[in-house]
Amino acid sequence: MAENLNYAVDGSWCYNNSTDNCAKYGRLYQWTSAMTACPEGWHLPNDGEWKTLYDYVDANNGSDGVGTSLKSVSGWSAYSGVATGTDRFGFSALPAGYRSNYGSFYSAGAGARFWSATEYNSGYADYWFLHYSGEGFDGSSSNLKNYGFSVRCLKD
Repeated sequence: MAENLNYAVDGSWCYNNSTDNCAKYGRLYQWTSAMTACPEGWHLPNDGEWKTLYDYVDANNGSDGVGTSLKSVSGWSAYSGVATGTDRFGFSALPAGYRSNYGSFYSAGAGARFWSATEYNSGYADYWFLHYSGEGFDGSSSNLKNYGFSVRCLKD
C-alpha cells in the first residue's frame, strides 16, 4: 500500500486521539491488531519483505539514502539535518509518530515506525523506522507489542 492503514479495530488509535490525525497519518496499531487489520488479499510484511523493499530502494535510489527515498516530500519536521524526503518510489512515508504502552503519543512530524509480522518473542516484535534527521530506514527488534505503530499492508 502507498499509504498507512486507517482501519479502525480494537487496539488501534488516532494520534492524540484526534480523527484529523487518522485522516492525515492513518491509525496506530498494537502488534496483535496489526497482524489482523489488513484487508483480505493483503498482509502485514515480515522482516524479509521489509528487507526486500530496503534492498530494492538501496539499489535504485541514486545518491539518496533509503529513508530519504521513502519519506514523503512534506510533513516532516525540519529541526536539523535531513527532514523531507524525495518519495522516489511512491511509498510516501509520513511521520505518524507512535503510541507508547502507557497511552502517550510521541514524535508526530518527526518519525515513523512500521510493524513487521516478525515476532521477536511473546512480548516483543520487530519494526522498521524512519527519523526526521536521518537518511536511513532501519529494522529493529525488541519493541513491546502493545505500542502503537503504523501499518503498511502488502498484497498477497
